[in-house]
Amino acid sequence: MKTTLVIFISAVLFCSACQQRQRAELHALYMANRALETQINALSGQQQGFLDDCNMIIRTSLNRKAKRAELKLWQHLIIETDLQLRSIEKIKAQCFKRVGANNAYFATLFVAQGQKQIDVTPWANKIQQIKAYADSLYQANAQIVKVSPNQGILSEVTSKKLPWTLFYSELNQWKLALLKATEKVIAHHTQDLDIATYKCNSLGVFLEILPESQTVLEGQEYVATMQLLDLEVNKLNPRMKVNGEDIPVYEGQGIVRFRPTKPGPHEWTGAMTFKNRGRDTTFTVKKKYWVLSH
Repeated sequence: MKTTLVIFISAVLFCSACQQRQRAELHALYMANRALETQINALSGQQQGFLDDCNMIIRTSLNRKAKRAELKLWQHLIIETDLQLRSIEKIKAQCFKRVGANNAYFATLFVAQGQKQIDVTPWANKIQQIKAYADSLYQANAQIVKVSPNQGILSEVTSKKLPWTLFYSELNQWKLALLKATEKVIAHHTQDLDIATYKCNSLGVFLEILPESQTVLEGQEYVATMQLLDLEVNKLNPRMKVNGEDIPVYEGQGIVRFRPTKPGPHEWTGAMTFKNRGRDTTFTVKKKYWVLSH
């Protein structure tokens, strides 16, 4: 009798320990998901901010048509990625609903029903569509992205049941991987845009640098136009300097000229000063260009 009781108590304690370990693991998974979602929101916000910056660049550029054409591809990429993210989020919401989700008790639900299985086959087609988009993004930019956003994510979704918390976690990882891949492509192709130059400010004044080319041959002349653009169309009559030296200004425009002799990356600093309510206001900008050897 005593032996039976000891075995029974041992079994209860063992089950209790297993449950506690299981609950601890699920709580850790819940916290990991919250961290993933924080990263997702931050990256998504950065990419939406890039779209806003693009609109500002187009709005403040003298050649809006050229700037729109230059930025259209990258705006389109962000929008297309965002559509796929929305599809993943919709699947997450449906998964959440199937286990009786309630946002107010999400943490409790995550732990209490962590082992509940969910059939993922209803979303198989949608998952394959998103995977096809991620594959195309990777294939077009393999040297930049390096690793497919699909790597290790939902490799087998047909006729398969998964713990809903695992499925939910993989969807979050997928969203983050897609966002990171898009960010790498955008950063690589727009690194010379000098977006900060076009940032809106309370004065309604913007800097405009228009180089004839971003690259010149060794011994050739680098030429750019530097000017202030005032959205309120006031006459600002700016004074301009390049690398600390005054340059002549004609009808609000200063011509920047260099004849570099060394190949490689170069950078110059422009300063534009104008009167604002009787006081001098100065904007500065740095511009990079490349010199190619013969």
